[in-house]
Amino acid sequence: MLRPRLGGPLGTYYRVEQPVHVPVSEANCPTLDPANGRYVCFDRFKYKAADPIVSSWTNLAPPVGNRCGQAPGNAALTGDVELLVFEKYSAAKMRLECVDTANRIVYLTGATGASSQFT
Repeated sequence: MLRPRLGGPLGTYYRVEQPVHVPVSEANCPTLDPANGRYVCFDRFKYKAADPIVSSWTNLAPPVGNRCGQAPGNAALTGDVELLVFEKYSAAKMRLECVDTANRIVYLTGATGASSQFT
């Protein structure tokens, strides 16, 4: 049986609107982007306003102390919402930590493999 997915029974592809940059290096933001002098984060991304991403999905259960500042959900469901990240030559199944709808940022539970491919 297929798992539920966005965009109908077979799903659809959504593109990252832009990477998230921060002023100082963090554990998952180690690479300096010479174009703007800020560090690129590989554990979060900004999504488009028209994408059907919400923070109220029933099985999206942010952990205690999540980066979105949301109340924690059922610990048994933490990381239950997944997405497939298609990168240059690979695809990774990533779990969502939380969704910051005010800033349109999706936080993942870990970094993508893009960190080793960024140039």
